[in-house]
Amino acid sequence: MTADAGRRGPPWWPALLWALAGVAVCVLAPAPRTDNRPTAWLAADHPASQAYADFTARFGGDEVLVIRLHAADPVDRARAVTAWQARLLEGGDFARVLSARSLDEDALDALLDPALATPEARPGLEARFEGPLGKTLDLWSAERGTATLYALGDVRPPETRVALATAVEAARERARTTGEGGVTALEAAGNPLLNVALDAAGRAMDTTTLPALVGVCVLVLLGLTRSVRLTAIALVPLGLAVLTTDRLLDLAQRPHNLVVGIVRPLLFVLLLASAVHLLTAWQAARRNGLDAAEAATKARAHTGRAVALALFTTALGFGSLGLSTLSPIRDFGLSAAAGLAFGGALLLTALPWLLARLGPRSLGPAREAGTARLAMAAVSAGLRHPWLGPAVALAALVAGGLAWGHLRQDHHAIRYFATDNPLRHDHDVLAASGVGLASMHVLVEAPSAVAEGRLRESAVSAVDALTRDLAALPGVKAALSPSLLLREAGWQIDGRDGPPSGTALAEALAHERLAPFGAGSTLRITLLAEPLDAPALRKLGAAAAAAVATHLGPEARSHLAGSYQLVIEAQESLLTTLVTSLIGTALLMGLVMVLALRSIPLGLAAMLPNLAPVALNFALMVAVGIPLDVGTAMTAAVALGIAVDDTLHLGLAWRPEDPLAAARTTGGALVGSTLVIGLGFLALLPADFGPTRHFGLLCATAMASALAADLLIWPALLARLSPPRSAPRLPSSPAMAQRD
Repeated sequence: MTADAGRRGPPWWPALLWALAGVAVCVLAPAPRTDNRPTAWLAADHPASQAYADFTARFGGDEVLVIRLHAADPVDRARAVTAWQARLLEGGDFARVLSARSLDEDALDALLDPALATPEARPGLEARFEGPLGKTLDLWSAERGTATLYALGDVRPPETRVALATAVEAARERARTTGEGGVTALEAAGNPLLNVALDAAGRAMDTTTLPALVGVCVLVLLGLTRSVRLTAIALVPLGLAVLTTDRLLDLAQRPHNLVVGIVRPLLFVLLLASAVHLLTAWQAARRNGLDAAEAATKARAHTGRAVALALFTTALGFGSLGLSTLSPIRDFGLSAAAGLAFGGALLLTALPWLLARLGPRSLGPAREAGTARLAMAAVSAGLRHPWLGPAVALAALVAGGLAWGHLRQDHHAIRYFATDNPLRHDHDVLAASGVGLASMHVLVEAPSAVAEGRLRESAVSAVDALTRDLAALPGVKAALSPSLLLREAGWQIDGRDGPPSGTALAEALAHERLAPFGAGSTLRITLLAEPLDAPALRKLGAAAAAAVATHLGPEARSHLAGSYQLVIEAQESLLTTLVTSLIGTALLMGLVMVLALRSIPLGLAAMLPNLAPVALNFALMVAVGIPLDVGTAMTAAVALGIAVDDTLHLGLAWRPEDPLAAARTTGGALVGSTLVIGLGFLALLPADFGPTRHFGLLCATAMASALAADLLIWPALLARLSPPRSAPRLPSSPAMAQRD
């Protein structure tokens, strides 16, 4: 390259400025932290978060971990219960444990004493665990050879529970392989383990999923450019932009989670699509006789406006998610918008500069790319049948609208994992046996029944009847209340299923074991239930309120509380966010289209090929049974971002006097970027984690349908609605290059 050519190339200082800004952010950002707990989803000022904070201030946390041990010998069972109870209580991980040891410590110790646990004495000792509390929670089963522990505690950061999850996994494996200590099987389930598993799945996005996507994209990009150097040049600004965005989140002290984890692959593919356009334009200019520096300047002039508008429009769409009440969705939207803005600036300055100075001197013989031929053929077909494409798009919108009403939400994150995942397997086994793994709490404000956090003696019978009715509600597996513990105390005293009487009742009411069930004049009754969706939970709340009024009088007030309400509220907010973000993004994109194309009819018509891929994704989700979850909820915004990129590039290159010119100059880049990114998304299909797998499938589908819509539908609309105007284009010959 000559000195004159170097001077004609893009300036160096903007690229250096943006690169230094990215490096500074990466250096200054603190170590990342991950948090997928329900308490991290809703903002602190959200009503549900404030209600949960009030609940925990009065009653403590409500995490539940269930461990079931299988051991045929009661002595082995008693030994395992003792060891696990000590393990669960050590370090303050859990406030209390309900188990055979907490039922009757003397009986369990007797089983561990060879002198007392004779074959003749064992049945009698085991029978002492068959009281009302033991039967309700199935804490000990001599018939099945099982013992169950319920650990109850505060919601803690998952990193504090990693050691516990590791211990559970190791014990499960030992039981399966060696039957150590007579324990032949162990099942464990609950939010403490689930949150650790969700964090691990989030980290897998960085260690496995993202590298797989990047690897496939790089291989396909190598095939398209036929140049290792060009591919490496493109990856430098891309990598810095993605890394800087990731570290910006850490600098803002926002946690990583499953939703925010989508930002990295999303930014990579959206920025890569823009890079493909710049690379393709640079290669075309080089083959038209320009040197590397002139080609870089020409490529940026030819594609820069479309790239900037596409990234700006997509950033606006994602930025609208910043209004969400869900913290992860808000962080996702704002970080994606910031990443697209920063990445776009870096791409439009650094990539042309790198191409001018490091681009290969020889590109080999010029030949018409197959991607360009495919684009021209598709555009020609769309122009020959101008009403067919729009009619298909409208049909897709109708199908998507009908599918919308049949989208199902998945309210339990355990279903994100494959059925053969150990945690999912244990959850399903325990749920099938009748264990309630979702905890919700009926808070009853009843001064006539509770005073200073203690149940009044006069209300014992009414609360017992209320507890029995609540336990019989649909979906409820067990109801824990002071009356259940009083019945257990009565059974321990005289073998009768009922509360003790006289002084024994007064002593039992004052026992510290009943303290977690009362605060002021409020009574807490904990329901252990199967996972419920929002309508079922509302029905449960209404039925509980009716039961409270029946047994404690119409003046008593009740409502449901606990972390499960946070989960349901987050799921409901997820759906609301999806609707509002789609509407907001569509309006913003329509406005940008009108301004960019300088035509109101054309800008509005451009939304047809943009919305069709979103509608098709909804139809696909219903057709194959993909639920609406943390991964799939984001694909609508991704589909819009992908579609608008192609729409703007083709629309800005459109020439009414030569309908195929846009396909010749930009069509190859459109097909090439779709091929690169679509195959990259398909690399996510082998993932074990459901949201990741579904995200990859739906995004790949959106890539293909967006390309088809923009090549088959958009040209027909452009041909009918666009006014005559000129547009920047690449020269098609060295002579034209000299005139330009």
